[in-house]
Amino acid sequence: ITGLLIAALTVEADPSGWIVSEVARGDSWVSPYWGYCAPKIATDGIAYYTVGLWGDSPETSHGTVYKRQDGVWIEGAELPGVYQPPVVMLDSAGRVIVIYNQWEKPILILRGRSPGAIDAFDTLPPHPDMSNAFYPGAAIQGDTLYFAFCSTPSYTMYLSSLDLGALKWSPLVTMEEGQVEKKPKTAWTYPILLPDANGVHVVASNCPDGGDENSYNIV
Repeated sequence: ITGLLIAALTVEADPSGWIVSEVARGDSWVSPYWGYCAPKIATDGIAYYTVGLWGDSPETSHGTVYKRQDGVWIEGAELPGVYQPPVVMLDSAGRVIVIYNQWEKPILILRGRSPGAIDAFDTLPPHPDMSNAFYPGAAIQGDTLYFAFCSTPSYTMYLSSLDLGALKWSPLVTMEEGQVEKKPKTAWTYPILLPDANGVHVVASNCPDGGDENSYNIV
């Protein structure tokens, strides 16, 4: 994708209502907002946060963290080795959480060292039983980060949660065992997570031809 434009629609105190704001331009091998299931923009009521995905191939791709404040987009940290576009959220203290995967590796979870920071992050531990994580979905409720993902080669979908205070993961829950030996395959992807006071709700899509045409037949 050449001459890519990343834009964000933001509601600001302006008589015209919606404002279309350009974040950055560049080249990317895929849409920087691929992965509609997980949040790609977040706001604390003062600023907006997002991540761009740049690079002309999966091998050269990287991310850049951006922050919009006082009508201006500011460039922050560069994230190496990004495969699928990062998930962007805020924790209960207003710190930016960025989650992204690398090819055939566990996820990377970054947390801003202070509220609103986009240039200094700490790396939080991935789940100890995670070998890789594709099609990630995530959500935060209080100090709990819920995370669902598909693991290859089996295409099994798992769910877990991370205590952001103690930095301890709950055991992996198998939501659906993958089956990819014959079609139609069982390959759950793109989990949408919505936590509430009692736990978390999950919506996923099944790929009967996962890895080939990546169409969907069941929600």
